Amino acid sequence: MFLILLALCVLAVSAAGLGLLAFARPTPATTRLADLFGPLGAACGCALGMAGLFTDSWTGSLLWTQAWGLPVGGLSLGLDALSRVFLLPVFGLGFVCACAGGISLRHTRASEHNLAAHWLFYLLLVLGMAVVMMARDAVLFLLARRLFNQRLRYISLMNDYFPLFLILGVVLSGICMRYFDKTDIAQVKVFIMGLVHFSPVAPDGISPLFFMHLAFVSVLLLYFPFSKLMHMPGVFFSPTRNLPTNTREVRHVNPWNPPKQYFTYAEYEDVYRDAMAEAGLPLEKQPSSKAAE
Repeated sequence: MFLILLALCVLAVSAAGLGLLAFARPTPATTRLADLFGPLGAACGCALGMAGLFTDSWTGSLLWTQAWGLPVGGLSLGLDALSRVFLLPVFGLGFVCACAGGISLRHTRASEHNLAAHWLFYLLLVLGMAVVMMARDAVLFLLARRLFNQRLRYISLMNDYFPLFLILGVVLSGICMRYFDKTDIAQVKVFIMGLVHFSPVAPDGISPLFFMHLAFVSVLLLYFPFSKLMHMPGVFFSPTRNLPTNTREVRHVNPWNPPKQYFTYAEYEDVYRDAMAEAGLPLEKQPSSKAAE
């Protein structure tokens, strides 16, 4: 748990430093600093996070709570097997994207982009996703944010609510199995090992809540690669990051575009010249009747 908290601190400190650079006027010096500390802070934070995931046992559950000055509640971060599974792509892809971004942005000039602002928002993205995966009651916060924020509710679609309901189903079914309807862990192990070895065993004494919980987890894992949760790998497919910025010097033509029949303005005027003359629109060539007069 210590390495995970250290990773969050590294990401937060790096984001704070880049935030100060982002509000300063972009100069070659600030661009070099952002190009150094942006990918370095993101890569180090994600590497510490990956190390923290594999140094502790995946079977246990860790909890860190810090009281704060708000009227209710406190800051509570937990680490269990499920949160570790979802933290793996956050820290793993975060590390890869930080390295790829550092390589692709190393020649950026101060006059082109505010590089500190780019790295600031990337670090906040990784830090926010990691905290959401570890925070207790984070799902209710995200759901309430979409329901009570008028602007966000207006643009929210079903594919924004669907992963939240899946995660909420996983959490609620897990809480019910933990505190209300106990499940025979030994029989669950026999059932799962039978599925792993492709020799399924008929479940005996397993609560129906377990199968509901397993269904929610399976659907969430299947839906994850095709959902908005996979935003970070988009850096590999972004044309502004992977193609040369020479559109002023070279005209790029898509070779897959089919041939098109273009309609020039001269041809358009030939077709609609009389109607345009009646409407009083300016013409490059007058109608034949007016030209004869």
